[in-house]
Amino acid sequence: HGDYYTWIGPNKGLLHSGTNYQLSKALWSSLKEKNFYELDHSFARDEELYRDMSLVNFLSNHDVARVATQLQDEYHYPFLAHFLLFTVRGVPCVYYGDELKVPGVKEE
Repeated sequence: HGDYYTWIGPNKGLLHSGTNYQLSKALWSSLKEKNFYELDHSFARDEELYRDMSLVNFLSNHDVARVATQLQDEYHYPFLAHFLLFTVRGVPCVYYGDELKVPGVKEE
């Protein structure tokens, strides 16, 4: 995806924001593995590299498996993942169906 500062920012005039794939993976991976080191690292990296930007944070989209498929705990993890999504810095984006725990695997 390259250097976001090439395309994103008030002085670039191209894009207002970009997607935060690193945080997306860190959110569900940390909950799935019950290891929050990756999430902590992602927060620190975002603050260091992208503090001037409001990146779009997501749990699922058409490019990755849905959060309900990644996090198998039917009750806790999808809700906790969405809680984190809405409380971290950036713009939260809910992929349609994720709020209802719709499962799905990315097609090859």
